Amino acid sequence: MALTKSIVSLITDGNGVANTEFLLMKPEDWATQQMQYRYSTTLSDTDKERTFPFTCWETLKEEYEILRQWFTEDGRLNLTMQSASIVNRLSGPIGDGIGWDFKNTGEPEIRMVYFKTTLMAAARSANMIPFKNRDDGNQQFNAITKMIHSAFSMRAEIHRWRGVDDGGRYYTPADISHRWVAMQTYNFILSLGVPRPARHWNPSKCRSVFGPFDETTDLL
Repeated sequence: MALTKSIVSLITDGNGVANTEFLLMKPEDWATQQMQYRYSTTLSDTDKERTFPFTCWETLKEEYEILRQWFTEDGRLNLTMQSASIVNRLSGPIGDGIGWDFKNTGEPEIRMVYFKTTLMAAARSANMIPFKNRDDGNQQFNAITKMIHSAFSMRAEIHRWRGVDDGGRYYTPADISHRWVAMQTYNFILSLGVPRPARHWNPSKCRSVFGPFDETTDLL
């Protein structure tokens, strides 16, 4: 994880003017460069569409399009556009957790970088395990599930959770956070591909290991 610069220092000369290199880039060039810089990896031939590494690469392409809008025609940073864009990126529901790699100050959000880096490593490690062996009898796959849970737990620390009153039953912010982590861990395990039916890493197994999640899915 090598992200040490603020977002502004990555794309300007320090005087509010866009770097020529940044202006001349294509979105896919930015995505490839930043994937290496931030997560110390690149998109490989095995990273198919809808896999986590590919999704992160696509997110960086979208990021370039947004950052490009921060500048006027003569290449000067528009502080109003920058501020509005950052607020927009950091607001809204948490969804699947994939978000902005920077804080509202523009400084690096290392926890987000850790989240993405860890899940990319987990996804690629799982691909090395034969499909039929991706169950709770495989120590390597069990270690991967712990990596996944750790990543989502770190991601949950960034979000500002709120309590929810669901028909008289109150869920504290910590309750909602824990359930989101458990649910996303389960969903990510399924996305890696597990034998069907999922005799081991099924909802019941995941709830026993990571905690309850399905009963509050609609609250997140």
